[in-house]
Amino acid sequence: MALGGIASGTTQAVADASTLSAYPTDITGEKEHVAAVADRLAAFAKVARARIDTADEAGDKDTADLFAAMSRQLDKDLWLVEAHLR
Repeated sequence: MALGGIASGTTQAVADASTLSAYPTDITGEKEHVAAVADRLAAFAKVARARIDTADEAGDKDTADLFAAMSRQLDKDLWLVEAHLR
C-alpha cells in the first residue's frame, strides 16, 4: 500500500496475469523438462529487460535497478540451465 496500490499476490492472480506459457504436463524426459524451464526463463528474462526500460522512462531509477539485478540473475540462471541441454 505504500505506493497506493493493492498487491494481488495469490497464486491464482499471478497465474491469471502471467504472460508465460503454461508448463507442459505431458513431458517426461529430462531434456524436455530442461528445455521447458529454459524457454520460460528466457521469456521471463525478456520481460524483465523490457521492464527496465519502462521504469526508466517513468523516471523510476530504483525500480529500473531492481529489474536490472533481476535480469542479470535470470540470464545467469538461464545460462546454467541451458548448459544441461548441450
